[in-house]
Amino acid sequence: MRRSIPVLQAIRQKLKLTPGEQTTKNLRFSVETVSCLGACGLAPVVVVNEKVHPQMTPESMVKVIDEINKTEDSL
Repeated sequence: MRRSIPVLQAIRQKLKLTPGEQTTKNLRFSVETVSCLGACGLAPVVVVNEKVHPQMTPESMVKVIDEINKTEDSL
């Protein structure tokens, strides 16, 4: 919860998700928010494919998305 809104906004902007949309058109990403991941000391936390990313910023989140896209595009 702590400082999570700017991270969520960066995710939604990077993935070009419209309000109410949870999944990208290419089905590569789905975004779901939860109340608690039990890691307040690491907040804001993002979980991607079961990997925990602690202390995220909007900029670091965009880098995570870019890395996923780069990896998926190379397959």
